[in-house]
Amino acid sequence: MAYAIRIKTSALRELGKLRREDQVRVRDRIEALAGEPRPHGARSFRGIPDAYRVRIGSLRVVYQVLDAQGLIEVVLVGDRKDVYRRR
Repeated sequence: MAYAIRIKTSALRELGKLRREDQVRVRDRIEALAGEPRPHGARSFRGIPDAYRVRIGSLRVVYQVLDAQGLIEVVLVGDRKDVYRRR
């Protein structure tokens, strides 16, 4: 089952602040989540129910998997030093 992807406005803003090549890498990784919402290397993220994080170099994407709705909601995008502070 392919999941729909929704990106919060704040996450889109943060994505827009990244370098162009990092934006492409992050978007590719987010699109891949539609087919496999819990890929190898995804870890749970404390503080947000049903949330996971994936690494893309020093960048992190934090997202929630809403199985009942078939939806992945991207909550945070950013450098690891910032993402863990913003819970």
